[in-house]
Amino acid sequence: MKHTDLIKEQFNKQSATFGTMTGHYEALDLIIKLSQTTANDTVLDVACGPGIVACAFAKKAAHVHGIDLVPAMIERAKESQKNQDLTNMSWEIDNVDPLPYPHCTYSIVVSRFAFHHFTDPRAVLNEMTRVVKWEGRVVVVDVMMSSQPQAQLYDHMEKLRDPSHTHALTSNELQNMFSEAGLNLVEEHKYRMEVDVEELLKATLTPPKEAEEFRKIVKADIGYNRLDINALMSDDKLKFSFPIVIMVGIKQTPENYGLSCCG
Repeated sequence: MKHTDLIKEQFNKQSATFGTMTGHYEALDLIIKLSQTTANDTVLDVACGPGIVACAFAKKAAHVHGIDLVPAMIERAKESQKNQDLTNMSWEIDNVDPLPYPHCTYSIVVSRFAFHHFTDPRAVLNEMTRVVKWEGRVVVVDVMMSSQPQAQLYDHMEKLRDPSHTHALTSNELQNMFSEAGLNLVEEHKYRMEVDVEELLKATLTPPKEAEEFRKIVKADIGYNRLDINALMSDDKLKFSFPIVIMVGIKQTPENYGLSCCG
């Protein structure tokens, strides 16, 4: 099965439950603040899912466009837009590599909780940079690991509950991608999103066998934190926290590329 088909399968299945956990709504104000969003901005949300981030930006920006591969997610996004009475939004079902937009179209391009699903995150970041305006902002929000051994352990755990997971990037990997894309990194803000394991497994519709293995891995990390997930038992509930990073880069001016205009 192609990876894009796997993503469609997983997130069409999860479309009714994805985003129901409160953690999905944490840090939205912080993301918008670090993006320096104004009423003049046009925003692209890459792999927008059910539109949580896009709708938050739409309350501040002039216009927000969301693109996602999964039709069921776009339907959820449209429902969310309608429920919040937001009129400055549009949606599209398509791949994000390549992005179907001209150079220098948007002033902010954002992607949240999607890079660990991409088979080639570097190519997606290059596309995000291509379609953002000169001196526009590219924002990536995702899980971040501190080393490759840690990422390998984490990847094994995550693939149990979500086979479309590819790789949790390390800080060095993300920083290098930003630099190679021609982005000046201006923000790198870390935060944690705590989850209840049973709520998480229910929301992602994880099969029983994989769910039990996932629980064992999380429990085994209590007191060791090899995965940097701060696993613990609290009120008889197994919990852990995703280590998240918000990275913001500014697209260098044409002169830095030896160009006089977009091309």
